[in-house]
Amino acid sequence: MNQEESDLTDTSSESVAESSENSFSSSSTARNHHRSLHLPTITSSHLNMSNSEDNGAKLFGNALQQFSQMLVSTLSKFSIKIILGDDNYTHWCNPVYEAIRTIGCRSYLDEDNYRDKSLTEEQYDQNRFVICTWILNQCDVTNGERARDELATRDPVTRKNEVDYDPYKLWINLETFHDRITEAKLAHVNRALINMTQLRSDNLKTHVEKFNALLRDYYRFRGDMTSAQAART
Repeated sequence: MNQEESDLTDTSSESVAESSENSFSSSSTARNHHRSLHLPTITSSHLNMSNSEDNGAKLFGNALQQFSQMLVSTLSKFSIKIILGDDNYTHWCNPVYEAIRTIGCRSYLDEDNYRDKSLTEEQYDQNRFVICTWILNQCDVTNGERARDELATRDPVTRKNEVDYDPYKLWINLETFHDRITEAKLAHVNRALINMTQLRSDNLKTHVEKFNALLRDYYRFRGDMTSAQAART
């Protein structure tokens, strides 16, 4: 590798390193801004409880069961094409949040101990349960089990672990966990880019390919590129 090529590689590495200070501020700001508007939540007054149909889907059972089925049926119409893994939280959380916001239930994710006074206690608990289980079903097995375990509490009387289906807690837990692991991965890639040197066993082509692979990981962990986009570059 001649001096000109070495200078070019070092310059590219330093440029990427300097940009890392703002790596998560943009995605975090976007999520916070994303939550700045409020819509009303679905209430029992929006639902027809008497042997009604929801766009062709028959509702059955008592009023509470029909109330639950309405929310389940509505959420089932959203096609979330990304399943949450360990590397795609930024791209996963936006469509999931948008689906919850579209049906008017965003306050369940934004506000701790949110309570819709238009609902009965049973309807409120059922809303929380349906929203939580729908979000958990958008996760892969590992993330789903981990998130469900974090919702579990130990009953002091029965000494059994019971899952507290709290949408706010679930959403915060997912965000906190994935921000933490993504920051760690980004820091690792950033250090690798800064310290990267060409091995004697690598020709220039191999060295550039390794550099580009690290660069793809860098932009992927920043949230600027999905895993699918990175695979195509």
